Amino acid sequence: MEFFTTEMAEINEKALDAMALRNKLIASNISNINSPGYKRVDAEFENQLSQIINAQKSKKIGASLKFQPDTLLQPNTLKNPRHIPIKAYKTTYEDFKPDIKSNDEVSLHTNGNNVSIEYEMAELAKNGTKYSIVATLQEKTFRGLQEVIKGGASA
Repeated sequence: MEFFTTEMAEINEKALDAMALRNKLIASNISNINSPGYKRVDAEFENQLSQIINAQKSKKIGASLKFQPDTLLQPNTLKNPRHIPIKAYKTTYEDFKPDIKSNDEVSLHTNGNNVSIEYEMAELAKNGTKYSIVATLQEKTFRGLQEVIKGGASA
């Protein structure tokens, strides 16, 4: 197991950014709880981040087997024109962008607003806990690197 990889740092950074965006959207939902016709919004990113991680793992496995999914499965590299190209892994950390989705569920209020303060507060607490965990993981990773660097400099 690797102690530190840039991929781990990138994953944590992207997740923290997305969770910060989600916090802003939850705050917007709460502040608009009495706005007529307002529909709650949320940031969806977990599945996309998971797909990026899996694509990166597949690329590493492919590289160790001398197999490059990005180039092997492109339509212009097929040997037979009747073959159907398979979607290659094109997802990278640079492509990551959380989707902001509006929730068009049934309105909870007579004014067309579908924000529930109880739900938003629960989501805020859940998102805050996740953010703290990832931030702590990132901090411990960099603190460990710092200790290794300091230890290496004094030797």
